Amino acid sequence: SDFDCSVISGMKQLSYLQIETKTSIDLSQLNNLNTLITNDIGTKGLPPNIQRLHLEDLIFQNGNMKRVCFPTSLKYLEINRTNLTCLYGIPSNLQHLGIYYGRKLMSLDGLNSAMNSIEELEISHCPQLTDYSHLKYCCHLQKIILIKSGNISSLSLLENAKELKHLTLSGTYVTDKNLHYSKTIPYTYITNRKYYEK
Repeated sequence: SDFDCSVISGMKQLSYLQIETKTSIDLSQLNNLNTLITNDIGTKGLPPNIQRLHLEDLIFQNGNMKRVCFPTSLKYLEINRTNLTCLYGIPSNLQHLGIYYGRKLMSLDGLNSAMNSIEELEISHCPQLTDYSHLKYCCHLQKIILIKSGNISSLSLLENAKELKHLTLSGTYVTDKNLHYSKTIPYTYITNRKYYEK
C-alpha cells in the first residue's frame, strides 16, 4: 500500500527530507528542516528555515519562479529537469544556484535579484540558453560552471566578478573566442581549446 505522506507534516524535528509525491503535503510547519529534495513545494509553501532545496521535475507557472514564496533562509538551490525560461523570482539571498537539464531556459534574466549574494552558479544541459548578460551584475561570483549549454557571447561579462576563482566551460563555447580574461582566474577548465585557435 502507498505511504501516507501527510504524517510527515507532524515530524517537527525532521532536518533532512527527500520525497517524491503525487499529492501535495503541508511542509510549512517543519521548522527544523534544513535540506529538502522534492518534486513538490507543498500546499502551504516551503519550510520557514530551509537552507538547501533541490527541486526535481517541477513545472513552474509561466516558466519562472515568481509565484514561489522562497524563505529568506534559503542559500542553496538546485533545480533538475525544469521548464524555466528565465530566472525571475529567484531568491534574493541565494549563494548557490544550479540548473540542470533546463531545456527551455533561454536567459539568466532575473539573476540580478541575487547579485549581492550569489557566489556559485552551475548550469548544465541548457542548450537554449543564449542570454548570459545578467552575469555582469553578479560581483561576488566565485565559481561558474557551464556544461553543454548555449554559448556565452564573451567572458567580458565576468569582468565585475573580481572574486571569481573557478571557471569551467565544458561543451559551452565563448562566441568571440577571446579567453584573455580567463588567465586572471586561478582555476580554469575549458574544453576543446582547438576551437579558440582558429
